[in-house]
Amino acid sequence: MNIRIIWMTFLALSVEAATVDVEIYNGYFSPEVVEITPGDTVRWTNREGVHNVVATDGSFSSGSALGGSWIYSHTFSSEGQYAYVSENDPAMQGMVVVSTPGFNVNYGITGSWWNPEMNGQGLMIEILPDDNVLVAYWFNYDNSGQRQWMLGSGLIGTDNQVDLTFIRPVNGLPNDAQVPEKPEWGTGRLEFQDCFNATFNWNGADGFGQMALERLTPDVLCETGGLDQ
Repeated sequence: MNIRIIWMTFLALSVEAATVDVEIYNGYFSPEVVEITPGDTVRWTNREGVHNVVATDGSFSSGSALGGSWIYSHTFSSEGQYAYVSENDPAMQGMVVVSTPGFNVNYGITGSWWNPEMNGQGLMIEILPDDNVLVAYWFNYDNSGQRQWMLGSGLIGTDNQVDLTFIRPVNGLPNDAQVPEKPEWGTGRLEFQDCFNATFNWNGADGFGQMALERLTPDVLCETGGLDQ
């Protein structure tokens, strides 16, 4: 199967709404605090005693306290912190925290990125998912105005930033098997705001700087939240 189809299928599954279970016992909810994203559902199941689930702000309620085995579900569409209790035992308190996940670097970042005001400069980015590495091919100019290219790489974490170490190949020959030297040039950081915008900072042998980047090539894979959501 084409790798793009595989990743698109994975992304589609990863952003589906989830259902989180909370069990009700005499004296406590398990777990007492759950963290979800907008569109997710919390499902409460009564395991023992006579209880109900009532939001302290009145936004949801399972109705009157009941014994036996019963189930109540509520879908949360807005961000916020929703406290609730069992009216039959007000000391029993629970909390649902609803928040939108931040942007994580993911496979869909792969492609060409540039700054329209700096035509002829930019980065080609490739994600190596098996190694959890971002590789960046940076095409730019040195301080004398000569075109140069550099290769940077860095490990992908669980947020929107990747720190890179760059090398600058030199002393190669065209159409020749001579292996060029690959001295380390400096460091850089890519910080992605979303699937289409990023900031690139660098500090190396030619100085330091910052560039706003926009996605140049079309994207069909990138999703807010990344592959781990």
